[in-house]
Amino acid sequence: MRYLSTRGHPGRKRFSEILLEGLAPDGGLYLPEHYPQIDRAALGRLRAVWREQGYAELAFALLSLYIDDIPSPDLRAMCGRAYNRAVFGTEAIVPLKPLEGGLSLQALSNGPTLAFKDMAMQMLGQLFEYELGRRSQVLNILGATSGDTGSAAEYAMKGKKGVKVFMLSPHNRMSPFQQAQMFSLQDANIHNIAIEGVFDDCQDIVKAVSNDLDFKAHWHIGTVNSINWAVSGSSTHANRLDTIRDTHQRFGLMIDTHTADGLRVARQWTATGVPMLVLETALPAKFAQTLVEALGCEPDRPAALQGIESLPKRYTVLPADVARVKAYIEAHA
Repeated sequence: MRYLSTRGHPGRKRFSEILLEGLAPDGGLYLPEHYPQIDRAALGRLRAVWREQGYAELAFALLSLYIDDIPSPDLRAMCGRAYNRAVFGTEAIVPLKPLEGGLSLQALSNGPTLAFKDMAMQMLGQLFEYELGRRSQVLNILGATSGDTGSAAEYAMKGKKGVKVFMLSPHNRMSPFQQAQMFSLQDANIHNIAIEGVFDDCQDIVKAVSNDLDFKAHWHIGTVNSINWAVSGSSTHANRLDTIRDTHQRFGLMIDTHTADGLRVARQWTATGVPMLVLETALPAKFAQTLVEALGCEPDRPAALQGIESLPKRYTVLPADVARVKAYIEAHA
């Protein structure tokens, strides 16, 4: 399996190469040259794997279609370390919650940071540590976040050998809970940088550093991206509140703001006899203020995250200046 850039760069690379590179040299995202085709019989075999051997083995079977330069026993072991009860709190990993008719909620937020991004990041952390060890290399991950991506990346990479994370976030513009999730991490390989600006400033700095190919190569800069595909639709804040109230009243479930958006839009697209899955984006504890507005009560929070806002914080404040961020990376890489 070879991968190519969405912007047309002529290079064709194996999975392990693009894993550490992040963006392509022309700034594009890497996609497979072709997509494996799964017929009805193969789909039946995958269902049997999931029923009989669980989520981690299903993840291994699917990833094996796209990763052919990592030995199967090693890839299987990484899937087992990424997707297990200790990490996601349930053997099912992504349990289904039936609501009405053929409409169900797919729980994707049982991971350590309570957001769907843990699903990819936990596996990515395993892959990074493995490949860096295999090559005796190091990787400095540079990212920008307004909350969820940063914490998911940091919790997946903390303590991993050969990996350091430099995560930019807008200073004093995240919720106290989101800020505490990131800034309370004391692991030496995690560097939180609060940028005096807005999220777009953080993203612009990451792009500028990534486009400096000499700097990127010399300091082994990698990136983490969050790319989402969705059904089109719209939802206002009032719609969110109504959907949160309705779901709680009818099903006894608390849902977060973005899951409420998805549920509202999904109901507009349901068809008789066709199952509809709504992919949960986060646990409601990450959006407590909106839940209080909708329901008049605080959402439950996992025991491990009780009182997280009062923990000691470790971060550095920098201006929205590319040169200052580069200098910080040079001093700490």
